[in-house]
Amino acid sequence: MDPEVKLLLQRNLKLAEDNNKMLHGMRRSARWGMLFKVVYWAVILGGAAYAFSYVTPYLDAVSNAYSALQGGTPSANQQQGSFPDFSKLLENFR
Repeated sequence: MDPEVKLLLQRNLKLAEDNNKMLHGMRRSARWGMLFKVVYWAVILGGAAYAFSYVTPYLDAVSNAYSALQGGTPSANQQQGSFPDFSKLLENFR
């Protein structure tokens, strides 16, 4: 075999081995990146789910209190009619 061709084949083999090492490194990095991305989103979504389950009873209490204020209580509705009508008094000042 010609020494020049043999030298070119050895260089080609060396480059192919280097490329193979880089390719395996890239694959390994991609796998680790995917793993960390899955863990990252699991922590974020898990934390959000935990926070929601922790806050839900408080939100229900606030919602019930707001509904009670909107609907009014029967005694408050009865008291509304017992206040004097100041509209006539205000008309006199105009």
